[in-house]
Amino acid sequence: MIPFLLFLCHRRGTTTIRASPDVVKNTIMDFEVSTKWDALLREIIVLEQIDGHTDIVLMKYVAEHCLLREARDFVVLMHWFKRAEDNSIVIVAHSIDYPKCPPQVGYTRGDMICCGYLISPLKDNYDISRVTQLATVNLNKVTAFMANYVVRTEPVCLHRLRRFIHERYDRVSGSSG
Repeated sequence: MIPFLLFLCHRRGTTTIRASPDVVKNTIMDFEVSTKWDALLREIIVLEQIDGHTDIVLMKYVAEHCLLREARDFVVLMHWFKRAEDNSIVIVAHSIDYPKCPPQVGYTRGDMICCGYLISPLKDNYDISRVTQLATVNLNKVTAFMANYVVRTEPVCLHRLRRFIHERYDRVSGSSG
């Protein structure tokens, strides 16, 4: 039997998106479209809305696309804020214990230790954003090989986010670039 030890997945990715930080933030925080750009995400359910900047959500991820035996879910406190000094937007997420949402049947409960996005406008063009995603996640019950596999494949998510935003807003504006 292969031992399942604590293997944390650490990932960092950065991309540039032809959209303002507000558009990028709104796309990330629009839970109804998240599954269109995050191929591993099955659904996000808002469990409690704290205020206009903070939600407690249940995030359910599929297993079949990343070779895990069981799907994962996370109960997460998500919060966003805008930094006044440079108009950057920060989105942070951290797993919490939430008694109203026990572990789901068919899922292994993961732990988002620290995850988030820094979305910064370029100095010379507010309509272009530099997006950095950072994450430290405990997927629970995975081998070192699987943890490394997930880390190597997940940055594709930022590419999909960029493509989704470009296709969505280029189509709306009629742009061709």
